Amino acid sequence: MRSQHETDVVTAQAQKQPELSSQDRPRRWIAPVLLALWTLFVWGGRLRNLVAADGGLSVASRWSLAGSVVFVGLAGLVLAVLVLRREPVVAKTSIVALGVFTIGVWIVRGVGIAIADHSPQFIAVHIGLALISITLAFWAIAKSRDLTTKEPVSLVGFD
Repeated sequence: MRSQHETDVVTAQAQKQPELSSQDRPRRWIAPVLLALWTLFVWGGRLRNLVAADGGLSVASRWSLAGSVVFVGLAGLVLAVLVLRREPVVAKTSIVALGVFTIGVWIVRGVGIAIADHSPQFIAVHIGLALISITLAFWAIAKSRDLTTKEPVSLVGFD
């Protein structure tokens, strides 16, 4: 018969997450990496468009430039933290920061674009960007809960 301490130890061990195989490890990084790469694609493009615009930057464009720089910075931070295998709390914090910022900005921006005087095509493209971004953000935030060790990130799926 087991003592209470032995039973507690066995129960605690049974409740731990199972060890991930080398094939499963890269999967936990897919969502945050995709969010970061998507963010670099979308907001890097926005930065390029703002910098290339003729006639200087209006006040609204300056705010957009600042927001784009924050997005690119957060995405770069997420990739750097994951690739450099920093503490799990740093990885989680950077992923959640990018995710929450993404969700908040796209909700506000999506509504603003939808009610503004834009062409239906412009609205459709930006609502599509918003839906993809928000979906990736929720997925990355959910997957950030799985980050418990300093496991290496493999961007191609191999250890």
